[in-house]
Amino acid sequence: MLYKKYFKEIIYRINFLCFSFLLNATCLYFYREEIFYCVGSMQNQEKAYFICTNIAEVFNITIYFIANLSIYLSALYTIYQLYALLNPALYKRESKIFTTYLIISVLVYLLLSYLTPKYALKAIWEFFVSFEYVSDDSLITIENQPRLKDSIELITKLVFNINLAFNLSIFLILSISSTNKNLSLYYRKVFYFVFLLTATLLTPPDVLTLLLVYAFQIILCEIFFFLMYLQKHLELRGFLKRKNTITELN
Repeated sequence: MLYKKYFKEIIYRINFLCFSFLLNATCLYFYREEIFYCVGSMQNQEKAYFICTNIAEVFNITIYFIANLSIYLSALYTIYQLYALLNPALYKRESKIFTTYLIISVLVYLLLSYLTPKYALKAIWEFFVSFEYVSDDSLITIENQPRLKDSIELITKLVFNINLAFNLSIFLILSISSTNKNLSLYYRKVFYFVFLLTATLLTPPDVLTLLLVYAFQIILCEIFFFLMYLQKHLELRGFLKRKNTITELN
């Protein structure tokens, strides 16, 4: 029957995703020392260091970090499989919206994959380290001893939450603009409030990171509004051109 054919296709695609996850996990496991070195580079020291308070903590956190990082790296392939599965069943208008959402999501994913480890993690580290009291003039000595488990969990939550915040913003804009473009422009202030709310809830307690995420959300929103205005202008221009051509023929 027809449903068996679709069910078999879904099973095949799930198997491909599982293979992609296992391949990423295997590669990451063999390069785990280099990965921890990259994580420690946010400390801005010659040799990064972390402490562990449990004999099995290094093993557990390695498996935890590799599993989450494998899921994150498999995101692009997951998006492709989702597109290949759903796109043939959509109408032309729905397919256009779905394709636009996936393209923007991929671009945001690549951009955040570059900016988050290069700038956001270092900014968060410097923010928390700024509360240390290690100078000779201090009345008390409070030194930050980073725990491996806490650092990895913070990085994992940061990466996933920032991507989630941006994808929710993109989905919100496209959902409203697909029904009524003028309505999305009218509720621009509501978008900004929702962006601020998601950035506050999903980012760490760091003002700089919150402002950066919020600013990028606004920039992304304004770029989308500009492209929407440009499309409307080109459609109007083409309509007027066709109208003038018909008038000249008559």
